[in-house]
Amino acid sequence: MSHRFALPTRLYLAMMGVLNGDTQASADVHFENFIEALCAIGFRNAGTNTTQVVLSGPAGLGNGGQPLLYIPVPVPAQHWWPYQYASVAHELERDFNITASMFIEIDETVTNGNAIVVPPPVV
Repeated sequence: MSHRFALPTRLYLAMMGVLNGDTQASADVHFENFIEALCAIGFRNAGTNTTQVVLSGPAGLGNGGQPLLYIPVPVPAQHWWPYQYASVAHELERDFNITASMFIEIDETVTNGNAIVVPPPVV
């Protein structure tokens, strides 16, 4: 199953900085809000009400494109409903104070029915 959504470039770069030990970049990243926005796209494991976010890195960062981070995220069933693309973009803009022009479009793929795989943008 594959869908497309937008990830803010600045946030992506900041997250990559966090994963590489850049504490200055990590100060600008709010993982909880970001993950909540990803979860709002509308995917969860029906058995556990948990979504797993998998952040993959490009080959040039020393990990050969392998997943860098796995984050299990509980999603309360009573608060679950799928968001459309525009709603997710709006939430990300609101939470991270960025404009639509700062978004890049990337592929988001659900594997094994319980993981959101966030691949890096093409650089």
